[in-house]
Amino acid sequence: MTKLLIIRHGNTFAPDETARRVGCRTDIPLVQSGVEQSRALGVYLKRENMCPDYIFASELQRAQQTAQIMAHDAICDLPIQTDKTFNEIDHGPDENKTEDEIIERIGSDSLRDWNEFGVVPPGWKVDPRQLQKAWIDFADACLNERSGKITCVVSSGGIIRFAPIVLDNNILPEGETSKVKTASMSLFHHDGNKWVCEFWNKRPQ
Repeated sequence: MTKLLIIRHGNTFAPDETARRVGCRTDIPLVQSGVEQSRALGVYLKRENMCPDYIFASELQRAQQTAQIMAHDAICDLPIQTDKTFNEIDHGPDENKTEDEIIERIGSDSLRDWNEFGVVPPGWKVDPRQLQKAWIDFADACLNERSGKITCVVSSGGIIRFAPIVLDNNILPEGETSKVKTASMSLFHHDGNKWVCEFWNKRPQ
């Protein structure tokens, strides 16, 4: 069965730091908790016999580190294939700003609409249709070039939120939104007719 495993990178801010919206123009590494999250992902994949056959990651070091650590701990002897398609979005004037600073500029309703519905806030450099097409094209490549295999993508939250476009009617499990947590996993499989979501926004346990 052809599967698409989508993983958001691990933490990039320590517990005593104020989190910021970091996008494609802010290339920061994982913090220690992010390293531990990545190791937990690898342990989970090994335990559940879900070691990918292919791993793709964005150019950003937070995604590359997550993929490398995860693959090592899953004992997946695979090269990490870099794909800039999965780089994070550009937050425009809100790049590297705190949530409070962003809300002050665009308002809480606008930020909520992004978090829950993917409505792009004013000033952010995001083309939803282009990102949706990129996911559709990648899912098609999984079917045509990697049939029967598990393909893993490690990316960022702003990119992953558009992945459900490949699902039948864009349907996620009940109660889920397109926003995903750091170091979360989402798994789609193709049943021969359509892509189905097995789980979404799940952390290893």
